[in-house]
Amino acid sequence: MPRRTRTPAESEAAEPSVPARARIGRVDRMVVGGFALLCYVPVLLSGWGTVVADTKSYLYLDPARMLSRAWSMWDPQIGLGTVTHQNIGYLFPMGPFFWVTEHLLHLPPWVAQRLWLGSLLFLAGLGTRYLLRALHLDGPGVAVAMLAYAFSPYALEYSSRLSVLLGPWVALPWLIGFTVHALRRGGWHHAALFAIAVQLAGGVNASSLFFALLGPVVYCIVTVVSTDEVRVRDVWSYAWRVGLLVVLTSLWWLSGLWVEGRYGLNILSVTETIKDVSQTLFPFELVRGLGYWMFYGRDPGSFWNDASQAFTRNPAVVLASFLVPIGAMVAAATVRWRHRLFFVVLLVSGIVIGMASAPFDDPSIAGSLFKKFAAGSSLGLALRSTARATPLIALGSAGLLGAGVSAWVVAWRARGRTRAGSWTVGVAVAVCLANAAGLWTGTYYSGYLAYTKIPDYWRQALAAADHGDHSTRLMSIPGSDFAAYAWGDTVDPIEPGLIDRPFLANELVPWGSAPGANLVEAFNTAIQDSGLDPAALAPIARILDVGTILARLDMETRRFNLVPASSVWRLMTKAADHGISPPVPYGSKAAVARLRVAAADHATPVAPIARAMRKPARISIREIIPDTLSTSSGWLRWVRLCFRDEDDVAGKLDPEVAFGGLAGPGGGLRRGGIDLGEFALQDLRIGVEKAPGGGF
Repeated sequence: MPRRTRTPAESEAAEPSVPARARIGRVDRMVVGGFALLCYVPVLLSGWGTVVADTKSYLYLDPARMLSRAWSMWDPQIGLGTVTHQNIGYLFPMGPFFWVTEHLLHLPPWVAQRLWLGSLLFLAGLGTRYLLRALHLDGPGVAVAMLAYAFSPYALEYSSRLSVLLGPWVALPWLIGFTVHALRRGGWHHAALFAIAVQLAGGVNASSLFFALLGPVVYCIVTVVSTDEVRVRDVWSYAWRVGLLVVLTSLWWLSGLWVEGRYGLNILSVTETIKDVSQTLFPFELVRGLGYWMFYGRDPGSFWNDASQAFTRNPAVVLASFLVPIGAMVAAATVRWRHRLFFVVLLVSGIVIGMASAPFDDPSIAGSLFKKFAAGSSLGLALRSTARATPLIALGSAGLLGAGVSAWVVAWRARGRTRAGSWTVGVAVAVCLANAAGLWTGTYYSGYLAYTKIPDYWRQALAAADHGDHSTRLMSIPGSDFAAYAWGDTVDPIEPGLIDRPFLANELVPWGSAPGANLVEAFNTAIQDSGLDPAALAPIARILDVGTILARLDMETRRFNLVPASSVWRLMTKAADHGISPPVPYGSKAAVARLRVAAADHATPVAPIARAMRKPARISIREIIPDTLSTSSGWLRWVRLCFRDEDDVAGKLDPEVAFGGLAGPGGGLRRGGIDLGEFALQDLRIGVEKAPGGGF
């Protein structure tokens, strides 16, 4: 095997004396300590005292309640009963982290939240250090690379809303570092560490993990092709060990993916599209560590990410964000380093993968193939968010820049120009810190998603609702794509995080089966259009097994074009004449927005919906949904036909369609001017729930 060539930095660092090693150790500890302060202190000071709706609001409302439900793939508490979406991944590590910090250490949720993000940044930097040390790179360039990677703008894209997706970004340098050591030493030790890192990073989102796993693959391929240090046999020996351990240790969340794919709704089809994610995947954005489409978005309320303004409008930040990859490219062109090719291939691979189908209307040949793959298979659609390959670019840039700084410092010192070497390090650090806009602008957390506390009137109302009959559901109206209130934005509706009673509301991401989700959406659409007859509220509530209706009158109606609170209140008050008990108000008279709850608990004994149907009021949603009504528009027609303009439509309504063939022979809904609303309400007067804490 040929002798390995060293970079200037490696030569200087080789076999230092005992005093030199002690000095290097002190400096190293100071660097790590200073880096830790940079990671934790600015994040802790960002948005002091406010909780941000990051990932899952239930982690901050009550992590113990969330963990108690996350283990099961079937959750009867949400919607009409649903196969959960990625909830099982919160069992480790994110759920336990917040359970320990909030329940055992009794830290405020906002402090726990910032410790979580600070730890992600810190571990990302330590992983970069671990990788570069494994590749025998030393000197000040290691610290520069730590700054460049840990404070990459990529973290800002997800820190406010989806920090759980930063796990694979944190794990990437560690995974490659474990691979480096494993290929040199063999055995099971580093393969086991690799599997542990996968568990820490990949339980919630498999696509982000997939892109991170490409890093070790690229290292194996480049090392085998370009050096004699690693043979194909070594790679195979490591690969089967890693594969075995990763699969065995990942069965707990892989089984969740299988159950969801087999029995759950196709969530991918109702979330971001290939076109959505492609519109911001420009090469110049990817090399900066950006490109995620939601980073640039806004609605009538504000920008979705406060940090986007710095990276699109602040000249100093924009310049710094380009200087980091430019410095990396200069280093790639001027510095001789045996691992240079790996980092170059890593960077280029990230750009190629990240662009994928962009530009959407005129992609490359490879992009066209990817579009067909994503459009034609669930696996391809799951990989549509190719901006999550950006960590490959960020790590490639950080590694090259770090190697360049170390080599340039040694070169200056060899010429007797020590001060020039110090200036080189200082400029590189300054550029990395200027690129870390989240540190000095306080935008790791966006005010768009922040709130200080849950109002007392909400807690009182939910406590009252939770005292109700748990064999029935709490239904909140109006539905909203995301939970945005006058007092703050939680993204997830807060009700499931504060009660144990089954909860139902229309959201952007549907729950349950397709017909059931369509019924809920159609019902909510009728409310949003102010087209729901108040007489319809009670019978639909009985079909959905709803016992309590909660009117959310403090929603931000402008942001998501919701029905005005006054319209919802009119619906509730008018429904009190048609089988719904009078609403119970919560909140003070001085409150800007008041929460009002209408109790609709079943009386006992339970009466039938209609005598002709010979069915109890608590009808399973599966029993009343015909296969022909498979779309939300079909259900919307059903809701309106049954409970609006009855005289006009009664002669056209087929009871076999309206009630899924449950009408008995010779009975059912009679035609010819019958008031369907009144007919459905026979014997359905609902008792008043005595809700404690209500009133002004």
